[in-house]
Amino acid sequence: MIIVDELPLKFVDNLGFRELLGTAQPRFKISTRVIVAKDCMQIFIEKKVRLQSFLPMNYQMVSLTTDTWTSIQNLNYMCDCTLH
Repeated sequence: MIIVDELPLKFVDNLGFRELLGTAQPRFKISTRVIVAKDCMQIFIEKKVRLQSFLPMNYQMVSLTTDTWTSIQNLNYMCDCTLH
């Protein structure tokens, strides 16, 4: 959800989110933002390895797209890389 909806990592700390999940599934343990960040980085690494092995083996068209944005702390980010 954090990746797909492009939410900030601190979203998991929001009281409303925690209450919603606590009501929907009380046994679900909500991760901290540190764990979410590690999980997102692991997904990135796995996708990167998959892409690195995919590109040399296939002679298909590749279209890469990027998006840039600036955080509240005035840090610039580039994200989203999509294969077609």
